[in-house]
Amino acid sequence: MENNKICIVGLGYVGLTLAMHAIRNNYEVHGIEILEDTFDIISSGSTHFHEPGLDELLKLSLRKNFFIHKDIPKNIDFDVFVITVGTPLVRGQKYPDMDVLENAIDSVTPFVSEDNIVILRSTIPVGTSRLIAKKFTETQKLSKANVSFCPERTAEGQALVELQSLPQIISGNCVEATDMARSFFEPLTDEVIEANSLEEAELIKLFNNTYRDASFAIANTFNQIAQSFNIDGAQAINKANHNYSRSSIPKPGFVAGPCLEKDAYILSSNMPEGDLKNFLMSIRSANESLELHVSDFIKNFLSRNSSSKVLISGLAFKGVPQTNDLRGSSSVNILSSLTQFSKNITIHDFMNSKKNLEERLELHSIEPEEIFEHTTSFYDLIIILNNHPNYKNIKMKQFIQEQINKGSQVVDSWGVMELPDQLTLSNLFIEES
Repeated sequence: MENNKICIVGLGYVGLTLAMHAIRNNYEVHGIEILEDTFDIISSGSTHFHEPGLDELLKLSLRKNFFIHKDIPKNIDFDVFVITVGTPLVRGQKYPDMDVLENAIDSVTPFVSEDNIVILRSTIPVGTSRLIAKKFTETQKLSKANVSFCPERTAEGQALVELQSLPQIISGNCVEATDMARSFFEPLTDEVIEANSLEEAELIKLFNNTYRDASFAIANTFNQIAQSFNIDGAQAINKANHNYSRSSIPKPGFVAGPCLEKDAYILSSNMPEGDLKNFLMSIRSANESLELHVSDFIKNFLSRNSSSKVLISGLAFKGVPQTNDLRGSSSVNILSSLTQFSKNITIHDFMNSKKNLEERLELHSIEPEEIFEHTTSFYDLIIILNNHPNYKNIKMKQFIQEQINKGSQVVDSWGVMELPDQLTLSNLFIEES
C-alpha cells in the first residue's frame, strides 16, 4: 500500500498478534488500547498473554515501527483502520454484548473518509458490518464508506505462523473496499479468498467455530450415551475410528475458550425462533453439560467429605498449544459454581502464576512448579482439566501416583498421564449412571 501506516484498535490477542505480524511485513503499526493495565504492560515491552515469538517481536519493534496510544493520533493519515476488539456475551446471558465494539466504532468514526477503509475482525452477528458502514456514511455525511469484514481464524499458540499460512477471507461493502482489503492482506498471507458479501464473510467465521463446537458436541454426546450403557466412551470412539476413514469422531472433553464458548450464541443471536436456532443451542448445551457434570461431581464429593482438600489443576482453556488464556475456560465456569467450597480448594496452572490466579479467581493457588514440591501434602481429590505437556512430566506422574497411593481420587480429564488408577471424563460417571 502507498501509505504503510495502519491503525489497529484493540490490542488484545487478535490485535497484538496482527500488529506484530504486520510490522515484520514492513507496515508501521499504531495500536490503540484503552485498558490501563494492558496499555502499561505493552508499553513496557511485555505481552499480556502467552504466544510463542510475540515477546521478541514486541521488544524489537516498540517505538520503532510499532507505537501504542490511548487515542487515535490526529496528526497521522491512516489508510487502514483495523477493529480487533472482542465481542463477549452479556454477563450471565447468552447473547452478544456489542458495547465494546460500538465504542471502538465511535472512536474511529471521525477519521473515516471515502478514501480509507475500516476492516472488522471481531466475531459479530450476521449483518453487523453493513450496519456499521451505514453508520459511517450517515454520521460523516459521505457518499460511501469502505468497510470490510476479514475474520481472524488463528489458534492460540500458533498465531504468528497461521496469520501467514491460513487463507485470509476478505470482503467489502463495495468493490473499492474489497480491493483495499486485498491490497492490505496480500503481503501478510499466502492466500486471499474473496467472499461474495460482508454477510458471507461473517458467516464463514461463525461456521468455522460452530462446526468445531458441533464436532465436539457429538463426541461428548456419544460419550454420555456410552456411559449410560456403563461403557467407556473414549475407548468406544477410538475403536470406532480405528482404520475407518469415514469416522473421525473427536476425543470427548471440554470445549472452551474465547471463541467456541460463544460463537454459536452469536450466530443464533439474530436468527428467528425455530428448529435451526434450537439445533444450534443443542450443540452448546451438549458441551456445557459436561461442565455441569464435573461441577456436580465435585459438589457431591465435598458434600460427603466437608473437610476434604481438592486440587484443581489445568485452568487455561487448553494445554496444547500452550496458552495462559483463562477466557471462556471450563475451569473458570466450574469454579464459579463451587464458591461455597472455596476453603477446600487449591488451584494450579502450568502457564499462570499464583499471583495471576489468585487475583483473577480469588482462590488459594500454588505456583506452576510448586506442585512438584507438594509430595508431603495430601489432596483427597485431584481434578486435571487440560492436557498441558507437563502432565506427562515424570515428576508430575510421581506426584500423582504418590497421591493415589495415599488414597487420593484423581480425575485426569484428558487421560494424558495414562495412570491405571485415574478416572477420565470417559469413565467418571459410569458408576453413577
